[in-house]
Amino acid sequence: FILTASNDLTVKKWAVPKPTISDGNFELQVVKVSEYTRRAHEKDINALSVAPNDSTFATASYDKTCKVWDLESGEVKATLANHRRGLWDVAFCQYERLIATCSGDKTIKIWSLDTFAVVKTFEGHTNAVQRCSFINKQTQLVSSSADGLVKIWDCSTGECVKTLDGHTNRIWALCVAEDGDLIVSADADGVFPV
Repeated sequence: FILTASNDLTVKKWAVPKPTISDGNFELQVVKVSEYTRRAHEKDINALSVAPNDSTFATASYDKTCKVWDLESGEVKATLANHRRGLWDVAFCQYERLIATCSGDKTIKIWSLDTFAVVKTFEGHTNAVQRCSFINKQTQLVSSSADGLVKIWDCSTGECVKTLDGHTNRIWALCVAEDGDLIVSADADGVFPV
């Protein structure tokens, strides 16, 4: 399957067709109908993340909410609403039933997927937090912000353990590989520190 989120405020689940081979070449297949379409939010959807077990997915929106969805049915399981500004990103924890959201209110929040309540709030960025991801066997969280900083946080204490200052502009993208051994960020000037 493929999940998509759009500025038309919907999420869609698409079936991926099995490849068709003709004369030794793959044939282009056009999928015109999604398995389901759901009106997801009241404002732009900025991020979509799928749980490690493929049972749920989450959307983060500029309407200040994160919604957790049942992947099979496309029905909302919970709405997470505790940020004061729009959300930019959402990330699932691989080992525990936790989810992280980050927002224009300069915070990152970790939520329980059992109670759908905030477990911890991380504060320290001086501008909108654009991206977040769990790293280091989920004991840490990495975030990037419009303040041009990448921060690494201890999930148990909520303290910032390291600040990486390789940008002079808003950081729009953050990619983590090897459980955080490699962090790549990209800013509005097209700079990619590794």
